[in-house]
Amino acid sequence: MRFNPISKLPSAQRMQIWVIAAIGLAALALVLNIRWTWASDDVNFLNFSNQFERQLIPFLQMRLATWTSRVAIETVSFTLVNHVFWWRIGTAISFWVCIILPPFFITRSVRQRLALFPASALLVLSIPNTVWFDAGFIVTSVVYLWVLSASLLAVTPAIYLIQRRRLNPLWYLVAIPAAVFAGSSELAAALMAGLFAYTVALQFRRWWVSRSSETLVAAIIPALFLVFMIGMVIFHLTSTGNAARGQSANWVGPGALATIEKAYSSTLRQLYTRSYVIPIAYFALVAYRNYQRRGWSIFTWLSIAPIAGALLLQDPYKEGTMSTMISNTFTAGNLLWDPTGPALIPTFYPANLFVLALLSFLLIATAAATIGATGWNANGIVALVILAAGLFTKFIVVNTVGLALDLQFHRTDLYLLFAFGLATLLTVADGLIPTGSPNRPAPAPAAANATEFGTVSEDGAASGARR
Repeated sequence: MRFNPISKLPSAQRMQIWVIAAIGLAALALVLNIRWTWASDDVNFLNFSNQFERQLIPFLQMRLATWTSRVAIETVSFTLVNHVFWWRIGTAISFWVCIILPPFFITRSVRQRLALFPASALLVLSIPNTVWFDAGFIVTSVVYLWVLSASLLAVTPAIYLIQRRRLNPLWYLVAIPAAVFAGSSELAAALMAGLFAYTVALQFRRWWVSRSSETLVAAIIPALFLVFMIGMVIFHLTSTGNAARGQSANWVGPGALATIEKAYSSTLRQLYTRSYVIPIAYFALVAYRNYQRRGWSIFTWLSIAPIAGALLLQDPYKEGTMSTMISNTFTAGNLLWDPTGPALIPTFYPANLFVLALLSFLLIATAAATIGATGWNANGIVALVILAAGLFTKFIVVNTVGLALDLQFHRTDLYLLFAFGLATLLTVADGLIPTGSPNRPAPAPAAANATEFGTVSEDGAASGARR
């Protein structure tokens, strides 16, 4: 592949490069200006560093035996408490990756990406600091933000293969270490295993139809990633540290239904009652798109329910009557399921039943609004899958760390908020060129794709043809 100077690229691609660079500089300036304070887990890791005299191996042996299986994450956190400057650099890069990669995943068009970059930046920056840095700047951001950005880097080859897009082979020099780091997180490993499994199954289906050996060979690398992620999931499940920590999910036996109910209700309650910008923005966007596409249809009315419910249930001052009732209901232990035995409904709590029904209705309305806003096309299906994955991760976290800790800290909301951010970008991209418009470009053939960022751009290909 021949290197082309920026001046010889099409104007849209030149603008894309400058926008990406500007976002990177803005992220760096933002992180460099964070007022540093030592708090919470950062202090604990600094104490560990002093206690073990900065010896990594004894520290990891202790943590594996008594606390966690996140070896790579613990290694980075243990190292960075003594190198705050490099934490700032890595955090700026992580923000940058979380902003620029989603538009590349969503569209091949350079011009559409230019429209999505500002929206992506606004969505990422609208996530509150209490999510990014809840339990200390270094440890919280490494466990959540760094893992999220590494996951995006690791799954890029799989996403491009699913979309039949070309990727520079040098990208694996980034994807492989990113997968090793992200796989150190239990949730990230499980989610990536699911994506790689789908990629391998899709390639096998393509091979079954075409009988092309090239298609089958292309599935080898995703299959290797899948094997690694399955191994990491097994490692996390069998770790002595995780068992000693006492945070295993109670999925079976007495109290299982109570545990599941708490996780389900807490997940939805925090989605619809915490004052987060991203979910409200998504609800408003799909309501507008439903009205734009369908007028006052049943989908439009259903799409109004989530935004109306979220606004009415918001409690920014922690004194709202509805939100207080919901909070008190689920923290007082008034559960529909008996927490001490297998009985189904031993006691009837009208308030609890009402709240569960209300939140479940809002969830169903959100799914219907998503379908209506995109017309059940590829963007809509992907948005539903992403939202389901975000809700699933939140559900697992609540069930694992416990309801009391989850209510106290907001960092466990990151994957859920980012999922809604991705769904928002997908809906925005779907509305950039209305369905059925004569101006909507036809999908570019895979062989004709250009190579900017290792991919093919419809705009770039057209511009290249004119040259």
